[in-house]
Amino acid sequence: MLEAFKKYVTSKKWFNKNEPVLVALSGGVDSVVLVDLLNSLNYNISLAHCNFKLRGKESDKDEEFCKLLAEKHKVKIHLNHFETTSYAKINKQSVQEAARELRYNWFEELVNNHHYKYVLTAHHLNDQIETFFINMLRGTGLKGLIGIPEKNKKVLRPLLSFPRSDIENYAKQCKLKFRVDASNDDTHYQRNFIRLNIVPGLKSHFPGFETRFYENLNNLKEDLAIIEDYVDEKRKIYRLNPNQPCSIQINELLNENHVRYICYQLLKPFNFNSSQVTGILKCIGKEIKTGKYFNSKSHTLLINRTEILIEPLITEIKPIIINSFNDLKKTPFLRVESCKKINKTAPNELMIHKSSFQFPLTIRSYKTGDKFKPFGMKGFKLVSDFYRDSKLSMFDKKSTLLLINGNNEIVWVIGQRSDERYRVMNKSHEELIKLTYLP
Repeated sequence: MLEAFKKYVTSKKWFNKNEPVLVALSGGVDSVVLVDLLNSLNYNISLAHCNFKLRGKESDKDEEFCKLLAEKHKVKIHLNHFETTSYAKINKQSVQEAARELRYNWFEELVNNHHYKYVLTAHHLNDQIETFFINMLRGTGLKGLIGIPEKNKKVLRPLLSFPRSDIENYAKQCKLKFRVDASNDDTHYQRNFIRLNIVPGLKSHFPGFETRFYENLNNLKEDLAIIEDYVDEKRKIYRLNPNQPCSIQINELLNENHVRYICYQLLKPFNFNSSQVTGILKCIGKEIKTGKYFNSKSHTLLINRTEILIEPLITEIKPIIINSFNDLKKTPFLRVESCKKINKTAPNELMIHKSSFQFPLTIRSYKTGDKFKPFGMKGFKLVSDFYRDSKLSMFDKKSTLLLINGNNEIVWVIGQRSDERYRVMNKSHEELIKLTYLP
């Protein structure tokens, strides 16, 4: 196995022998073999061991074993203790999820602080097989079937092409000592059940099962690469950017040959899941449900007549208190100018007599019951009705601000319409102020 491993790692050209890499060491046979292989080939390795405190004294014995192994190979070892059970409860995770998150967060810290090129883990082909069945039974797409990536940012898994039998044979031939976790025999865990019950049956009925599985996995990776190229081309056409507001024309989307798949892939970077995509497509089917919206953890999606609007989640805008004219000039999204005569104004502009301001002014979002006299009208109108009649989208409604005078009257629906009560008079010789909204 040593020669096969050497040939494989060398062909990948991930790192050379002088570049420092970090090896995740649990003390089990897989990670012990990985350490031995790398050390035998004179790679520049350091070790990292996590004590998750899940198995009492056995966890401490694992740690002691790893310390002795580091001494044997004369390499540096990083050790860390985690309160895994408490962390899982606080974050409402399973213990396995919590351990994984703690482990990889710490690995990332070590890589950044000690300038390791990569973290190497000892996942092997049988881990990949087990992951395939777990994801398939849970429900997944092609990417889920492919399972564990060989390279993911700073994490490498150089044993993914090697079956467990090769690793165990190497340990036996080299007389390597390792720790055995008794919980690996507990078939209540999905992975253990598949490893102990499903895979042995497949191997006995289908000789060469592991080899053919590895070949088929590579075929699936090639298929996925072609699909991803196709999706990338679609993303270029739609020009969607998760960092800014964007839109999808509904007719354009519905004309796609693979509507659901394309819709899912387009919305995936915005953190919308499969069930949400199903709901979105129902809202743009036979009858477009204008006003229906969906939230992901990072974005809001709105069905708006002929298009789908997507924006980053809008955080609540805190009211801005303006105590003086000088403060008004410092408002970042308003340009303040003095004027000598009345000029025609655009929707993003307000012309007002300077004396009309009563400080403190407030700039804030709409509240239920807000009303004003839209410029050119005699009566009052609810701001909510004005928004509706102006056909503002939900996003526009949330982002539109009101300029409130010190007497609690709305002076300006900023960027939309001023209030009739603050109309400037031609015969007046009072100083005029022009505000320009700069979104």
